[in-house]
Amino acid sequence: MNLALYIEHTNLSPLVNGHAIDQWVGEAKEHGFLGANVFEAEANRISTSSGISIIITQNNYPHG
Repeated sequence: MNLALYIEHTNLSPLVNGHAIDQWVGEAKEHGFLGANVFEAEANRISTSSGISIIITQNNYPHG
């Protein structure tokens, strides 16, 4: 059983810069994780260039 297929790599801080998010998504891709869970504002930027199949966002995090 490959547990990586069930893991979402998560970083929801709105203070993280683009380089850190790119590294985070790269790690998710490298390890074959299910997806990357990122702050909503970064989702559009990375979804087209990441090569990862699932980009997950949290609307109104941390308020809802």
